[in-house]
Amino acid sequence: MDKHTRIRLNNLAIRNFRDTADLDYIHARLAFRHKLIPQFLWSSLQALEKYGKSMLLQNLINGKKIRHEILPSVQRFEKEMAVSLNLSEDVLSFIKRLDARARHRYLDVSDYSLNKDIVTLDRSVHQIRRFCQYFDHFHQFDIAPQAKIKELASMIEGEDRFEDVTPIKIRGGQLEKILDNKNHPARSALIYNNPFFYTRKRKKIPIDLGGSCSYISQYEIEPDIIDIAREYIFIDKDS
Repeated sequence: MDKHTRIRLNNLAIRNFRDTADLDYIHARLAFRHKLIPQFLWSSLQALEKYGKSMLLQNLINGKKIRHEILPSVQRFEKEMAVSLNLSEDVLSFIKRLDARARHRYLDVSDYSLNKDIVTLDRSVHQIRRFCQYFDHFHQFDIAPQAKIKELASMIEGEDRFEDVTPIKIRGGQLEKILDNKNHPARSALIYNNPFFYTRKRKKIPIDLGGSCSYISQYEIEPDIIDIAREYIFIDKDS
């Protein structure tokens, strides 16, 4: 592939996936803050899914068979680059929860959210987004792509406490642009109680991490309505 085409594909990955994911992430934070839990979970899935697709396309990894899920992109990237991303257990658990609802867009399954999910989303974005880069680019600095990936992955182990977090900044990223622009209308939504993307370091987040919110699908309340409704709308066979 010639250099010009390679740059065009990288730009496509950034604009269609990474930049859009940045905005989906802020949208998820807004939804959570205003107690719109289904919208929070859906935007979280959208953001992390797009980050996954961005890191695949930016590094020319085939992801054609990957649909609206997160973990398959992560696993594909790890396999092709022969390196573990070292994602934390809470992030992996959150990803699996979101992937489980990927096919269920219309409240056709019951779901729940924990108060700590907002912090877990912040952590998930911070851990995954750092790999949304064109790693062959580091050859010009005499750095092997795998070495750079391992360096970024190794930093995750030291981020258990908020005060130990080292913000990972991506040149030209939408989040970075919003952080730098004090007049941007989305800036307050991004930095509000955010231990990973912030203007001042935090030691703790003033959120009751023990609470939860759940909602029950109408199909669970009235199981017989499924067959009736199928005469008029598409309903997934697993509902």
